[in-house]
Amino acid sequence: FKPGASDAQIVGAIDVAQEYLAGQLPAKEAQAKEIHFPIPKFIRMVGENEYKILEKLRSQAAAPTAAGSGNFTGRTASRNGETLREISDPVTGKSKWVK
Repeated sequence: FKPGASDAQIVGAIDVAQEYLAGQLPAKEAQAKEIHFPIPKFIRMVGENEYKILEKLRSQAAAPTAAGSGNFTGRTASRNGETLREISDPVTGKSKWVK
């Protein structure tokens, strides 16, 4: 954004940055669990608001849609006469094929 940007642009940029950084938290949380780091302490370290953003991203990723949950990657395939779409989980980054 530009230094003279409107308040809405600045707030929008902050929101995008926060969601991006929250998207990095699942890997950090997995690392913390792997070494038996106390999760309440992890939450305090990353910030309660940031952890809430992570939880929001998780709930959005877990919410099923008619075509599955996740972001369409642009790849399609055909199997037994059906067209499948590849989607990517916004939290874990893993992909799967759905009808």
